[in-house]
Amino acid sequence: MQDLWITLLLAVVQGITEWLPISSSGHMLLVGRLVGYTPDVAFLSALHFGTLMALFVYFGEDLVSIVRALLSGSWKEGPGREGLLLGVAFIPLAVVGGVLHTFRLLETSSWILLSGGWLVTSLILSIGSYAPGRTCSFTFRSAFLIGCAQLLSLMRGISRSGSTISMGLWVGLSEREAVRFSFLLSLPVVFGAQVLHLGSASLPLSYFWGTMVAFGVGICGVHFAFTRLLIRRVYLRWFAVYTGILGMVVLLWEVLV
Repeated sequence: MQDLWITLLLAVVQGITEWLPISSSGHMLLVGRLVGYTPDVAFLSALHFGTLMALFVYFGEDLVSIVRALLSGSWKEGPGREGLLLGVAFIPLAVVGGVLHTFRLLETSSWILLSGGWLVTSLILSIGSYAPGRTCSFTFRSAFLIGCAQLLSLMRGISRSGSTISMGLWVGLSEREAVRFSFLLSLPVVFGAQVLHLGSASLPLSYFWGTMVAFGVGICGVHFAFTRLLIRRVYLRWFAVYTGILGMVVLLWEVLV
């Protein structure tokens, strides 16, 4: 019963934090530490799979339109062009992340590094919140810069969505455009990460309820974040304050206790 309670708790945490610029993986580890449980790669993958499916469902029509346009060769505008922009943005992380994973340079359990990641996230969100309003059209150069910003999330504690949304604002996207592109970009990122971490291994059946809870909470979370929360850049400042305080608390705890 205790294991089930912890599974459901972490599933809720994943479903909520996946869509907020505060590092969902960092919060999973933090909450796990507070309840005395260290989630393994398979468990984290199961919960990420739940929120991945939530994103597929929420943006299902958009994804179908993108795929149809790409297959039909309509790449100059509309969904087809957006698909190419997503592909360009994914390239930096696919290359660098794949190399680092191959040489096992991403494996770290340092809480000091995690706290540093939250502090960096705080800085990124603060800078992003003061970006100018929409200033230009969305170019492939802009997509590549967003993809480069996504590389920061390879360091644990640095929010992927926070980095990409902030860069999206700085390259001239509106709040809604930056958030939408960041969320859609997470699809190949999360899927690719699951393939790298799990390979051909299957997820244990015992993780089913955690996956389903993460899926249900994830749908509600992505809707609230996309329609109410992240489309107002002032909220980035509040998340900057939160991650800054969290980073300092964890850092001081590790150093002093």
